[in-house]
Amino acid sequence: MTPYYNILSKKSSSFIPKQQIKTKEEDQMQTLRYCLVLWENELRNGEENLTPVIPFIFYHGERASKLHDNFRDYFKVEDWLKKYLLSFEMIIFDTTKIKDSEIRKSLNHNAFVMTYLLLMKNIFADIDKWKPVIESIIELDDDRKIMLFEYIAIKKELTEEKLNDIIIDLKGDNEMPNLAEIWMERGKKNELYESIKIGLEAKFQQISKKLFSTIQKITEMDRLKEIQKALYVINDADEFKRFIKKQQSI
Repeated sequence: MTPYYNILSKKSSSFIPKQQIKTKEEDQMQTLRYCLVLWENELRNGEENLTPVIPFIFYHGERASKLHDNFRDYFKVEDWLKKYLLSFEMIIFDTTKIKDSEIRKSLNHNAFVMTYLLLMKNIFADIDKWKPVIESIIELDDDRKIMLFEYIAIKKELTEEKLNDIIIDLKGDNEMPNLAEIWMERGKKNELYESIKIGLEAKFQQISKKLFSTIQKITEMDRLKEIQKALYVINDADEFKRFIKKQQSI
């Protein structure tokens, strides 16, 4: 269950996701906390008009949500008292109440959103239920394909080998070399980033965080390898900054 609070105003726009809400009470209370923090800050800053907040919850649990649309429904009181209680409504999008066919029909113009929504809706079900979604994932581009396969692996506690076996069972061996290569490439890239980060902290401690943030924007393996080598030969911080800037412009 993931509530999103999209806070919009004339002066600013912020998007605040909050995850790992475990109970319906926590969910509604967390919404109140976000609103309170926002409004308190605005009052301190002399704002005359507070920002309106419309809470939206995207729910994809194992069973239908038991969340109340209106906060005051959590109070068990007589109807005449309810008008005096704290009252606000939330938009609740509950995937358990929507058929797969409706999602496919409504979102067939956006393959990624459709596939992601179907996957999140069915991820808690038995493997046979979300196997058909894998066929849709395979048709996506490599980055989105890997992102969704990693989501499956984490949520279902599958090893890459087990997930590979499932994909082979559905689509055959021809799909796997490409997928395996991408996974391997990502692993090597992460190792390079980690090695560079350690080198920066050891050599240019005061500016290492800023430099590493810049380097993370570089994704080509060849350039990252050059940066890793440069850490061994460049001792001057300004010279190393110039080298990074050059790598960015290539």
